[in-house]
Amino acid sequence: MGFSSSAKLWSSEKTRIPELLEWCGQLARKIASERDPQTQSGLDLLSTGEDLSRIPEHVAFADWHEDVFQQPVTVRYSNPQGHVVTRQLLDLDLRIDFDRSDAQRVTFLISDSVLTYRAQFSLETDRYIHESEDNNTEVIVDEQGMTLEDYLNYFPPVFFTADFANFQGGNFFAATISGAQPFDLQRFEAVDWANAAVDIEHEFGNPTAQGRSIHEYLCERLVASDALIVFYDHGSGEAADFLTCTETNDEKRISLYHCKGSSGDVPGRRLNDAYEVVGQAIKCIHWIKTQALFASVTRRFNERENASRFEKGDLEVLRVFLDPARRKRIVFESVIVQPGFSKARLDERIGALLAAADGFLYDSGPFARLRIIGSE
Repeated sequence: MGFSSSAKLWSSEKTRIPELLEWCGQLARKIASERDPQTQSGLDLLSTGEDLSRIPEHVAFADWHEDVFQQPVTVRYSNPQGHVVTRQLLDLDLRIDFDRSDAQRVTFLISDSVLTYRAQFSLETDRYIHESEDNNTEVIVDEQGMTLEDYLNYFPPVFFTADFANFQGGNFFAATISGAQPFDLQRFEAVDWANAAVDIEHEFGNPTAQGRSIHEYLCERLVASDALIVFYDHGSGEAADFLTCTETNDEKRISLYHCKGSSGDVPGRRLNDAYEVVGQAIKCIHWIKTQALFASVTRRFNERENASRFEKGDLEVLRVFLDPARRKRIVFESVIVQPGFSKARLDERIGALLAAADGFLYDSGPFARLRIIGSE
């Protein structure tokens, strides 16, 4: 007997209809049974989750349903001028609205430079997702011809807590990383931002009176490195603010840099600074399929004019770098650039969050350990 993640069960056996009915009856009895089955395989180690009876504490970030990454999902909506805009869901940001979330609901935003779509997850009705009545435009999913609210109820986002437990629809999965070691500060690089003439509150854009942006500093640094490729992609739905490709005799390394400006002019204990950028960092696991990564870079480079651009290298260099015929181990690396994190004054909760994110990435595939570029 076989089964799939889409809840289909099958057998390759050929038989008559009475035997088919008996087989279905056997499946029904197994499915309804409350005993703990043992398959003597790795499946026994997988959690089947539990029913979600309440919204967990410390919901930190959200991610799209796997369906969004497996096939292009296109939505359309009207901009303020009344023109219809078409976007892929992956080109929109998905983040928690902490100010409007509480113990009864998780409010989240789906947005780009034009759209601000707000919805809530709650357990108060049989539908988990409800769009806000304050939304200014209806969002339609083209392929299915349904509203975005309906689509999100069919393919609900995944919500993560600060300890990396998660829930999706009515299913809750406890944190699999327990007793994680504190974040290794040897992987925390402290930068003297003042000496680098950087305004730590200024993430991107033209210089301010306090200094240049974090993006400008990092771009200069990466272009001067031994990276073959430096791809800049700041904007809603990006895989990372900067993507670099570096090759050695032993491996090919793809590094994804996620930047966040400090919410104050002095680094310190800023939990809110952490959730959004850590959420961006862990979503890197979706790009370990290099064909999907190359397709995303190509599409955004061609569609977003100068907003997504190569600061070093080009598409052809990237294609050759990712060519599977060049048999060399590919290692991914997620790097958080956040001057709001202080190496000397790293809050215990932020340290635990970074340690959990490090374990999540390292255990999820070909990822090196998480790195941080922050303040002293």
